[in-house]
Amino acid sequence: MKRMKLIFLMLIVLACVSGCFKPFTPPSPEDADAFLKNYQSDIDAVVNYLESIDTEDDSLYLNRRYGTMVSYEFQDHDILSADVRASIQRLWSAGCEIISMQKDNNTVRFEIWSRTMGDVGCGISRTLDGQGFPKVQFQTKCEPISDGWFYYYTDYEEYRSNRSKYDEMWG
Repeated sequence: MKRMKLIFLMLIVLACVSGCFKPFTPPSPEDADAFLKNYQSDIDAVVNYLESIDTEDDSLYLNRRYGTMVSYEFQDHDILSADVRASIQRLWSAGCEIISMQKDNNTVRFEIWSRTMGDVGCGISRTLDGQGFPKVQFQTKCEPISDGWFYYYTDYEEYRSNRSKYDEMWG
């Protein structure tokens, strides 16, 4: 009986070692580029939709938890286009967590991975006007991938301890 318990415990440990740590490993820039290429038409549809919204608000935000509602002007708004809703659903299904457009930072981003512990995340971003580097809050890494898009990595603790360094890099 002890041997069976030991084997069972070893199987559980092996399962955790092989699969449980994957959520703690961020996608690489190559993974982010593959996400971009696989979902390019959906990403373009969402960016075009967000750019078409007539608002004075600098920030437009979608969160996987809230489905296909876009938040701006301190309210949630229904997305009327069935095609855009379908694109958003495909992006959520592919693992996208957050989509946001920051007009004041000239940046749109698609967060494809996050870790709550330590407030770390990564994804793809680009500038709205195609000029310079995108700026995502707490960004510590930003490197070009494809067609004007960048892989970004955010780490609150790293950013907080070296804020001037990162502000200067992306400024």
